[in-house]
Amino acid sequence: MKPELDCRAASEDISSLLDGELDRARALAVRTHVEACPKCAEQSRTLDEARRAVRTQPVGEVPDVTAAVMRKVQGQRRQRGPLHGGVGGLLRVAGVAAAVAALLLASSSLIGTRRPPASARASEVTSGVRNAARMLDSYRARYEIVERGWHDAVPVRRFDAEVSFSAPESFRLTIRDNTSYPDPSRWPSNDVDLIVNARRSWIREPQVCPEASLPACWTGATEERTVVARRPFDGAAGLPSDLIVPLETLSTSDLFELLGREQMLGRSALHVALPHRQAVPLISALQQGGSWREFSPFDRVDLWLDSETLFPLRFDVRRGRSAAGQVLMSARATSFSQPQDFAPGTFRAPIAALQRSGGFEQDAKGSFDDARSPEFTAGLRPYRAGSTSAGGRILSYARGLTWLTMAVERSSQPPRGYPSTAEQVTLDGSGVAYYEPASADSRRRVDLYASRTHASLESNLPRAVLLRVASSLDLVGRPLPAGIERSGLRVTRLGATGLRGLAFAESPSHLPPGYRTTSSFLVENRRGHRTLSVYYRRAQAEYDGLGIRTTQSPSVRFLPPSFEDLQPVSVDGRAGRWSPERGEVEWMDRGVYRSVRAPSLGLRAAVQVARSLE
Repeated sequence: MKPELDCRAASEDISSLLDGELDRARALAVRTHVEACPKCAEQSRTLDEARRAVRTQPVGEVPDVTAAVMRKVQGQRRQRGPLHGGVGGLLRVAGVAAAVAALLLASSSLIGTRRPPASARASEVTSGVRNAARMLDSYRARYEIVERGWHDAVPVRRFDAEVSFSAPESFRLTIRDNTSYPDPSRWPSNDVDLIVNARRSWIREPQVCPEASLPACWTGATEERTVVARRPFDGAAGLPSDLIVPLETLSTSDLFELLGREQMLGRSALHVALPHRQAVPLISALQQGGSWREFSPFDRVDLWLDSETLFPLRFDVRRGRSAAGQVLMSARATSFSQPQDFAPGTFRAPIAALQRSGGFEQDAKGSFDDARSPEFTAGLRPYRAGSTSAGGRILSYARGLTWLTMAVERSSQPPRGYPSTAEQVTLDGSGVAYYEPASADSRRRVDLYASRTHASLESNLPRAVLLRVASSLDLVGRPLPAGIERSGLRVTRLGATGLRGLAFAESPSHLPPGYRTTSSFLVENRRGHRTLSVYYRRAQAEYDGLGIRTTQSPSVRFLPPSFEDLQPVSVDGRAGRWSPERGEVEWMDRGVYRSVRAPSLGLRAAVQVARSLE
């Protein structure tokens, strides 16, 4: 496994990256480092501005306009008044970061200026969103939501939603259903209330049943649940933070397209388009409870961000990949503000009859004087610290919407199983660790298994930054055992050399952008039957929890029977089948069973990977 790029190596390639001279793999590595490293990001911006200035000014010296731009930004701030009720005023978040993105967009229309690559402009949005998330202290917004296709008898539903946030982990989401149902007494009103604070969380929602069985299955009841003794940022993956600043939705610039700057709700907005599989944190922010329609990973999401604050002004989910597809859900802001404070009780979570304990006891004084705490915390401040009911220790750090937790437990035995999709990475001076990108249930994670100690980091920081935090621990991570035996099976983690040693194994020469090999496992039973599974994932997020997986076995002689709705496909002239339910293509290749599973990418992408195996 190659170590992360350091600043010296990345610095040497930044100029080549801007000129489009790097191959795809190297460009992705450098871009990932630049997005996470303030020093290299500044170098990249300086070089890019110099190139654009030279192209715009054919003769003479290039003027330094930084001071003038900053004076203009500050002057505009002084001239405008605060926001009162609507979306036409000024907010005080991330104005400078958004101004940089806006200037970059504006520069593409200058005569004589070469239009920058779309990926470079998108990376500015990613950086701006990260900055906005750190700077945010409070937020309140109201939305109007229109949903289509939930049920044949209810073609359109309408909602009002209000979200409130006080840094770092106080949330409130209120959704009220304004739909005209055929018979309101027989249909559930999809009213949802969610309140989260440092001590506990509470949710109230209608008891749901399968939409196809409505209205007969509805009992008319609601359900309330409370989590007490919450761990810091427990359940943060499900909190509606991307509805405030889309930090996870726009975590990587490789999967969204910046279409330009438009007027939206009377404000200047950046228009972004991306597939639903990448926008899961944004869409699910409104689906914390109750019953909602489902979307395909391939549906298109159009998102408009306020140019000044990078708050979401509107998003539409469209059927299919086309911009002309039917709008299945639309949410638009009717007001947003940054209140100085909130009314008493705004974030007070009730105690429900149905409770679950998070098993966390917070230190009275929040002690962070711990030899195991990270030396580098990416500028995040100590927040909450305490112990778990199992005897572990948890430290947390936060700033705005950005957070980091570290759980440490004593462990004399290695884990009983493997996180099969975890990538073994080499840390700078701290041995090895195991990294997993964000999923629908958690944010990015790094696990270190040191002598008698297991440390687990979780954060919405970018991958490269989180690995730097892990490298600053006073722990040396050890690799997990290469093989384990369980129930008559031996599971062996393979490296590149081990893969090459398997005569039946083939590797893809084509992968979708951003995907790379993260882990490989060989499973053998007592009869000598062997099955190889190789995982390919993106660096920042994989919201279906899988990514791409190839499975190959010389011990399977034919495609096993299945009751699924299967579609015939051809893989290089060999008959195969596609399972829409599993998102997997299977075929027999000269006596070897092969499959490619890509549940969020679809048939076309899976077949392209399959045909590239060699």
